[in-house]
Amino acid sequence: MKPEEIEKIKQAVIYLKVARSSDYLTFHALVDGETFNENVIKPLEKLSQWNEDDEKLVKELVEKLKKEIEGKTLKEKSEKLKKILKIGRAAGLISIIGIAAYQIFKKDGADM
Repeated sequence: MKPEEIEKIKQAVIYLKVARSSDYLTFHALVDGETFNENVIKPLEKLSQWNEDDEKLVKELVEKLKKEIEGKTLKEKSEKLKKILKIGRAAGLISIIGIAAYQIFKKDGADM
């Protein structure tokens, strides 16, 4: 991985950690803005080689979520959203660990 790519990932992690440590309103303000898109989403899309198939999958998941929470109470919606966010965080963490492991193995292989 190139140093500038590593720096972009570090900036994304910093941004997410600051947002997560903030209160509810600040978190949503940070995640809802264009800065989030530029500092987190775009670098991760580039690194993961995001494509149209991935975009279709996201749209399908959003539609499924909308249908599942339609007509439910606020508490039920909140619980469902928390579950989805946990799954999303886990998937993101697995992706980051996979990228890091790939880089370590790639580096170790280059040293041989």
